Amino acid sequence: MHNTSSQYKEAIKQSGRVLTPEVKVVLSDATHVTLGTDDIIQNGFVLEDGISSPNTLQLGCACIKQLSLILNNYEGKFRVVDFTGAVLTCSVGLELSDDTKESVFLGTYTVDEATDNGNTINLTALDDMNKLDRPYSES
Repeated sequence: MHNTSSQYKEAIKQSGRVLTPEVKVVLSDATHVTLGTDDIIQNGFVLEDGISSPNTLQLGCACIKQLSLILNNYEGKFRVVDFTGAVLTCSVGLELSDDTKESVFLGTYTVDEATDNGNTINLTALDDMNKLDRPYSES
């Protein structure tokens, strides 16, 4: 559950609401990059979580969130950027009726896989729960 203002609660119910992804990136070399709506392809911000595989009940498992981003690289903006191991801090902003924006923190994720497709870059990032995923034999 996220704490939000009463204005947010009303605005989120409206059709035509404008949600904007906000991603702050810290690369492995400690460089900071901020990604905005121009950097993320439309529908290229997907957050998934789940505790069981389809049609299976798994006991003793934990929920790992996965963030998938598709970045706009048509102009080569990220041509020399290495996203491998980068830490992404994500939130989503909602424009309110008074023309202000309220953001909701969605979590911190570490890039697990970065694929450069030329015009786009696909990032798959996992939250820190992934760091606890170890074979039983190691415990």
